[in-house]
Amino acid sequence: MKHAGMGVLIRELEHVESCHGDEQADAFRSLLPALDRLSSKSYVAYTREVRLKAIKMFPVSVYEENDEPIAAHLAAAHERFWIADIPSLKSKFQGLVSLLDTSGIGTPKALVNVFRILGMDDKKLSVVVRKQESYEGDAPTLDRELTSRLQKQVPYILGIVAKDQSPSTEYGKYTMNLKNLEVYQVQTIRIRRYILENDIRLFGKSDEGAVVFREDQLPDNGLQICIKSGLDLPEFLAPLTDQFVEFFGLEQESPMLLSRVLPT
Repeated sequence: MKHAGMGVLIRELEHVESCHGDEQADAFRSLLPALDRLSSKSYVAYTREVRLKAIKMFPVSVYEENDEPIAAHLAAAHERFWIADIPSLKSKFQGLVSLLDTSGIGTPKALVNVFRILGMDDKKLSVVVRKQESYEGDAPTLDRELTSRLQKQVPYILGIVAKDQSPSTEYGKYTMNLKNLEVYQVQTIRIRRYILENDIRLFGKSDEGAVVFREDQLPDNGLQICIKSGLDLPEFLAPLTDQFVEFFGLEQESPMLLSRVLPT
């Protein structure tokens, strides 16, 4: 099928779908990369798109803890499953929901063109998974030393934020968030990730975190930064940087700049 055109490939996919057997899923795994290559090079007509959407060609499974697939089946693009495009997110939802593991079909970015033409990007875990963070245990304890240390870095942090934000964003609010920030030590930080489907939260496995940002907890829009007790700066620097990037919606090069500013 290496040099086949789109029409020939679609007919082959439809033929494989009609041939039930143990090797059906493997046949689709070998054909899907070819479909992805063709989709990147040429326009896919609407009639062909409709035919592709109807084919049950995606090998979907519920994965156990040991990564063994169970309840394996073939699904069409419109059916209920999610695309495990990030391994760390796959581990949070395996055994709980039906997943298409793209690592078994090629590179980590395999099938990006197939997902695009079939309108499947909203099935990617990287797109649909949301995060809920909270602290547990005793009331937070103000860490005056860390608070003072981070407040001294606010002008530099604001410079990075200003570079990434357009004038139409809530830059004034961000300024208040940072100028009135306070750092607290907490006993435990819990991270829970979920998929929101029809207003119902499908929770994955929870894990412990190191840093969480909380708004509306301090006067004057101050940002409350909670850090898990007992951690040294090198242990929470990376998650602290990630929280700044996520909270302010910063660009890709910003983590490097922040990682240089925050420890000083």
